[in-house]
Amino acid sequence: MKILGALLILLTGMPLISQAQAPRDGTGFRVGIYGGYYIPGDAPARYYAATDNNRLVNYLNNPFNRPRIIEALGNYDFTLAQTAQDMVYNNSFVFELSGEILIRNNWYLAARFMNTKLTASGIFTLDVQRPNQGQGFPNNLEQVNIGGTEARSHIDLGFGKQLPVGENLYMLVEGGFDMVFIEVTNNEFFINQERFVLPVFTDPRNPQATPGNTVGTGFYLVGGLGYELPSNYGFWLKFTFQQTRVNINRTVEEIAPIFTPAIGFTRSF
Repeated sequence: MKILGALLILLTGMPLISQAQAPRDGTGFRVGIYGGYYIPGDAPARYYAATDNNRLVNYLNNPFNRPRIIEALGNYDFTLAQTAQDMVYNNSFVFELSGEILIRNNWYLAARFMNTKLTASGIFTLDVQRPNQGQGFPNNLEQVNIGGTEARSHIDLGFGKQLPVGENLYMLVEGGFDMVFIEVTNNEFFINQERFVLPVFTDPRNPQATPGNTVGTGFYLVGGLGYELPSNYGFWLKFTFQQTRVNINRTVEEIAPIFTPAIGFTRSF
């Protein structure tokens, strides 16, 4: 909410800034390409703990999987002591394309496409039936790294305004509708460097169900600063805030805040 408040303050201050220089009166089209740092909310990452529909428990107890896990544990049997409680997303690079229809008085209509690949990670614990010969942390408890990856894309539609603050220097504020598409690509854990791949989706009504893209909706806000050359090329620094209802495989649904600082280049026509 601090980010949202800062953008609102920036928006309310624009009329004062615009008095310093008259807005450029022009129409046309502008395209841009950006690279940024995608900082997602962690709440939906708990999907990759594989506790939905007992995915992890069913995998550990499956008669085809259990012997492999026992072998990886040094031929000791085990029980599940605790599922992962600390699943988090790792921040990642995001790629963005933008297209803007410029209208009079520096207003514009915007369409943006953002794409990133997220990884989630955490730890669950097995109680392994091996002799406990140590002291301190019981050596019969085995911590297991679990995680997953997903492809995530945003389509944003909105409107904005850029206002001059100096020679060829502009500030912008933009907002609108955000739609996010999520596809889970894997969910896995490792024991002694051996990889075990979990099914990424199970449905009690249809055990053979396969995952599909899930869609969320919300809103986005952008604040930025840019320099545009007389040749119609521009360089922009901007900060995007998205608050979107994220639904992963119809299992974990959360309102997730996302923050993305980015830099990019534009060309006006």
